[in-house]
Amino acid sequence: MSNVSAITLAVLLSTGGFLLLLVAFSTLLLYFMGAAGQDLLGTIQVAGPCFVLGLAHLGAGRGLLRRREWGRLLATFSAGFWFATVILSPLAIGIVYILWHQHLPERGHHAVRRVTAALQTPHAESPAATGADGLTTNIRRWVLALMALSVLVFAMQQTWILAVDATSASDSLPLLVVEGVAISLMALLGGAAIVGVGRGQPWGGPVALFAAGTMAVTWALPLVLLVLLLVYRSKVTTRLAPAPAAALTAEELAAQLQPEIDPDAPAIPAGTRSDRPAPQD
Repeated sequence: MSNVSAITLAVLLSTGGFLLLLVAFSTLLLYFMGAAGQDLLGTIQVAGPCFVLGLAHLGAGRGLLRRREWGRLLATFSAGFWFATVILSPLAIGIVYILWHQHLPERGHHAVRRVTAALQTPHAESPAATGADGLTTNIRRWVLALMALSVLVFAMQQTWILAVDATSASDSLPLLVVEGVAISLMALLGGAAIVGVGRGQPWGGPVALFAAGTMAVTWALPLVLLVLLLVYRSKVTTRLAPAPAAALTAEELAAQLQPEIDPDAPAIPAGTRSDRPAPQD
């Protein structure tokens, strides 16, 4: 990611974070001032997610400016929230592309193919069986359980809201269709995250963060999920490319060029190696 892209995203996300924190503190202020229609439950439902998302946005901006991996992960979480607004979904897709374009498949249907292949992979042959993505078994179970619970709670909550909107004469049919498609897509993203994390795929962690951002309205569960994945941020992201040969010392280069020896391979009897001294005349 170029410096211009990092600075642009940092300014954009920091501005969004400031506005979210402003909404959170304004909601709390209205409640404590005794404004009409402000109850405690409604205040928590609005101020809580806005406060958490605001901090995530500001952290993403700081992390991107410092070129830290956790900045990219927080930006992915924040982009998921933007995608959930539906109106800002094109901007969210652009943010994800800038953040992960080197890791994205060449075609959109290739991403679906990866999820399908992961579903069809036998568990014994799956990277999740050996923890290839670096997540321990307990952490993976917690992430999977929280993601599944978040998807369930989110789907139930949004379906109830959609049903209430459908009975209201003020909402048009096209708007209801857009809301229904958005809810279905976010639930599918959560399902893809479950498959990716469960199978130990390298794309599982970032997709889980993005899906958690889309479900930030049920903020308690995605928040715990965010903390878990950020703690293990180096284990759910793509590993860094190896250093070029010119940057290696002579000892490190020799160690990499030396062929690996299988410890279970049978020992080679003395005198049978090809490098034994040639017979003297």
